[in-house]
Amino acid sequence: MDNIAEDKAIVRRLMVVRSLVVDDNQAEFARLLGINRSRWNNFECGFPLTMRMARLMVSKVPGLSIDYLVYGKTGNLTVSLANQLRDRELQLFSRRSNNKPSKT
Repeated sequence: MDNIAEDKAIVRRLMVVRSLVVDDNQAEFARLLGINRSRWNNFECGFPLTMRMARLMVSKVPGLSIDYLVYGKTGNLTVSLANQLRDRELQLFSRRSNNKPSKT
């Protein structure tokens, strides 16, 4: 996978995690993390995910892993969380949407 595709995949996973935790509310998720909404929005718009932010997310979202956030690996997640993340991604994105959230 090239860097652009990897970056888009990370953005998708960030959106999936946020949506699973607080539905569609960026401000609420940012509050949970203790950061400004605009900073969180930057990550969802493609700013590089720092390891500091990945560690912060892992500390605030039970069961989440850096391997999932950065590489999409689900092997060290609980089966329940892996299934919830997969199901939420299917709800948010369709193959035709070109990485944009669906309007369902």
